[in-house]
Amino acid sequence: MLERLKQIPLWLKLIMLATQGLFLFAVVVTLYGFYSDKTRHQAYDQATQQQKLYREAITKLGDFRGVCTLKRIKTDPSKELTQLCESAELQLVEALESLDYPAYEIEQILSVEGQYFEVFLKKTAYSEQLLTQLFQIYRDSGVQLEENILSYTSGRTIFIHLPDLIEKLGVVRGITGLSNSGLVSRNNLYIAEGRVTEILINTRNTLEAFEQANASSSPSELLLDFEIIEQHIVEHFERLDRYRFMELRDPTKDYDLDLFLKATEIIDQIQTLYDDTEATYAGLLAVEQNSSIRHLLFSLICNCSVTFNTDVPIYVTSHSPD
Repeated sequence: MLERLKQIPLWLKLIMLATQGLFLFAVVVTLYGFYSDKTRHQAYDQATQQQKLYREAITKLGDFRGVCTLKRIKTDPSKELTQLCESAELQLVEALESLDYPAYEIEQILSVEGQYFEVFLKKTAYSEQLLTQLFQIYRDSGVQLEENILSYTSGRTIFIHLPDLIEKLGVVRGITGLSNSGLVSRNNLYIAEGRVTEILINTRNTLEAFEQANASSSPSELLLDFEIIEQHIVEHFERLDRYRFMELRDPTKDYDLDLFLKATEIIDQIQTLYDDTEATYAGLLAVEQNSSIRHLLFSLICNCSVTFNTDVPIYVTSHSPD
């Protein structure tokens, strides 16, 4: 066998060495690409888990800020309002503890020392900090650099648009009672409504881009569900305007609490859309990861086939005496 190898022409030996080298290079490149994809998906998965915690904290902070502000401005708050405030405080503490917030910071967030609107603005500032931290997670994870348009648009919706919409609609919900009681200017409510409208436009643009890139014969219901939420928000803003002109009111009914609960129903709808979009995003990532695994196996099989199944003939020359 060794003698046969020695008789192989030099040019053929070089071709064989080059083929083996190309094979090893292809394997290294394929494995590097695979592990890069794996690392990227692990970062996405970790970011997705983190954003769930932040979304929960933002939502619970908005609940606490709104219902407990409403309770404070009432001369004689109802039992229902008091219970809602107590429940919102407990749920907020649980959400902040899940983010490993220290006890002293949680106490600061829960503090209600100060004037009504001043306290409300402090709570809003804490919520904006949570949104900023969530955006940092989004940016650092690389989700915003995703090239797949479906993953990019659904990811941006759950990391950016919907948490922001939950927070800004929560501001409208919380400031309504202050505005109706004359504790803040009506302009503050209009400004808050304008911010919600701006987020609705951005969310619609992103979801429309998702639908346009969706190659499925049956479009997803994400945009349809969003349009229903959008309509409900518009109707709620109209309801807030009508409230100003109500001359006869039932003195036994808490209209501010009723408006608060109606806005909460819309936020719950946003939460449902959030869960559906998140499930879509997770499914897209799973498909991409499976595709990477199939690509790895296919590349390795093809490289092995090219390297070890070559049909290049080996010519062995022999010299016979004249």
